[in-house]
Amino acid sequence: MNGAARAKALVLALCVAACHADRITTEDAPPITFAPHAWSGGILVLHSLALQGAAELPTVMAGADTLAARRFFGSDSVQVQLPDTNGPIALFVRQGGGETRSVGSVRVHGFLRAGPGPSVDGSIYPWPGGANPTALAFQDGRLVKLDLRSNSAAILLPDTGLGRGQCLRSGPRPSAASPGLIVISQTRGECGPLIAVPLVAGIAAPDTGPPPFRWPAAHLGRGRWLLNSKYDFSIVTGSPSMGWVSGPPIPGSQPSGFAVSPRGDRVVPTGCSGYSDGVPVFDAAGPGLAYYLPQTTGGAAFSEQGDTLFVATTSATGYSALLAVDATSGTVLARAPLHVDLAGVAGVAVDPRGPWVYVAGARGLPIVEVFDRASLAPVATLRAPTALPGFDPYTAQYSDYVIVQSPVERRLFVALNGGAPTLYVLQFELMP
Repeated sequence: MNGAARAKALVLALCVAACHADRITTEDAPPITFAPHAWSGGILVLHSLALQGAAELPTVMAGADTLAARRFFGSDSVQVQLPDTNGPIALFVRQGGGETRSVGSVRVHGFLRAGPGPSVDGSIYPWPGGANPTALAFQDGRLVKLDLRSNSAAILLPDTGLGRGQCLRSGPRPSAASPGLIVISQTRGECGPLIAVPLVAGIAAPDTGPPPFRWPAAHLGRGRWLLNSKYDFSIVTGSPSMGWVSGPPIPGSQPSGFAVSPRGDRVVPTGCSGYSDGVPVFDAAGPGLAYYLPQTTGGAAFSEQGDTLFVATTSATGYSALLAVDATSGTVLARAPLHVDLAGVAGVAVDPRGPWVYVAGARGLPIVEVFDRASLAPVATLRAPTALPGFDPYTAQYSDYVIVQSPVERRLFVALNGGAPTLYVLQFELMP
C-alpha cells in the first residue's frame, strides 16, 4: 500500500472510531444505580456519573408521579422521597430537555392490610413463636397464645377464671426471674392471688404471690413482687404462709404494664405517669429503685443483650421523644423526636434481624416510625391508608399499641386495644 492509500485508510479508521465514540456517549448513558429495597415513604438515593456537572436536578418519576428530589452528598447523587405504598415501583429519570428513560424498579416496604383481630380480656404481651406473630393474652378466662396472622388462640393452661375483669387489667406478663414464668391472677368472685406459672413443665416451680391492687404487677423473684396501687409502686416480699411485707411507696401512676430486660435486672413501667422525679425503673434483684425516666413513659423495649433500653417518653414540658438509655445506669445515649400521640401507649420494638427500632402510635391514623437503632436517626414513617375497614379513629387515639413481629416472614403486626374486646390489627411489610 502506497502512502496515499495508507493515509486514506487512517482517515477512514478515525472516522469509524469517532462515530463509535458518539454512539457510546449518546446511546449508552452512564447507568443510574440505587438500592433495590426501600421503606415506604422513605428516602432513596440515586447515583450516576451522568449527574456530575448537571446544573439542574433531574426529574425522577415513580410511574407518572414526579418525586420530590434534592442533591445528596456529592455531585453524582440525588435523593428522592418515595410514596406511601408497598411493592415494586418503576422509576424513570429525565435530565434537562432530554428523553425520559426507565432506570429499573425499587421494592418498597410498608402497609399491607388491616382488620379486626382476636377477642381478648385486657391487653396482650408479645411472645416468641418461631416464624409466627404470637402473643400471650387472657381469653374467656383462660391463658392463651394468639397467632395474629390467623386470628387463632391456643389454650396454654386448663384453668378458667384467669385475669378477668379488673383483677389484672394489664394482661399476662413475664417474670424477671425466669423467662418461662408468666404472671396471672385467678378470679373467684374476688381477685385471687398473683401466680407466676411456668408455660413449660419443669423449667421452674410456680410462685404464689399477694393479691393484686387491680393494677399491673410484675414478678421480680421468688417471694418478691412489684405492685402498683394506682398512684404508687411497692415491692412486696414474703409468702402466703408467712405473710407479706410492703416496702416504702415509690410514686408512679397507673402503668399499663411492664417491659422486662432479657437479663432480668431491669423492670420498666410502660404507659406510666411520673411525678417530680419522673417514672421509676426498678432493679429486680437489688434494693428496688434503679433510676428515673422522664415524666411519662409509653412503650419500651430492650436490646437482645438487655444492655440498651429504648423507651417512648414525654417530658414535663410536653416534648415527646424516643430515648436510647444505658439500661444499667439510666444514662441517655441518644434521643429523637416522636410524632405519635402518646395519649394512648405507643408500642416500641427492636428488630431482631435489622438495624431498626419501631414506634407505633397514632397521628390521626396509625403510623409506624422507623429509627436507626445505633443513632436514633429517623429512617421512615410507615402510614396506613385513610380508609381502613372497621376502624374507629377516635378510639385509636387512646389505644395501647402493641407490636408483634414475625422475623422470618419479615412482617410487623400492630395490635390496638382501645377498651373493646376485639383487637384491631394492622400489618406492615419489613425490609429484608
